[in-house]
Amino acid sequence: MVDVCKANGCEYVVLATAADLEYMNEKSIHIKSKIPVEEYFKQSGLKGSILRPVAFFENFDDPAHYNPLKKGSVKFLSEAPVKMCCTYDIGLAAAVHFENQDSWNGKTLDVASWYGSVHDVAKALETVSGVKTTGSLAMPLCLRYLFLNDLHNMCLYFENDGGFKSSIEEFKKVVPTAMSAEDFFRFHGKFSDGSNIVAAENKV
Repeated sequence: MVDVCKANGCEYVVLATAADLEYMNEKSIHIKSKIPVEEYFKQSGLKGSILRPVAFFENFDDPAHYNPLKKGSVKFLSEAPVKMCCTYDIGLAAAVHFENQDSWNGKTLDVASWYGSVHDVAKALETVSGVKTTGSLAMPLCLRYLFLNDLHNMCLYFENDGGFKSSIEEFKKVVPTAMSAEDFFRFHGKFSDGSNIVAAENKV
């Protein structure tokens, strides 16, 4: 993609990778693979900047990975508190970069807007939906280790090393409307079965 952008004369490129690439262990392959991509981009001569998002709220409604959002429950691969963001806010941050190219050229911004555990996410969904909601692990840790070793090692970073170092306050200076968990569920709007998240009596 970097080569395509260069070949087609793109005036400015915003590259999205992931937060804390340098700090996660080498077994978190999908994270570490982004380091050479960033370096290639920086050496390409293209004018542009980098966004480094943390964990996505969208992971809580991901049927493709056997984690659809169901009424009354949310599941995640870890119970540790994690900094999170909505992919919509990545787009808003990119828009700021495109509109202020001289200010952002050559710089990196972490995308993070909220901090909490799967149990805190459950409380947020319960507040928005009005339905008692529990948070739990998507699978036992032994199965996470055996079948999702890449993601297991990313989760170990949350559980043993304190997790993402990204500053929520700094990101909100760029995107003041960046979403909390409650904001995300209102924005997302529906459970995986198509029913409304926000009950009529809870709408404001």
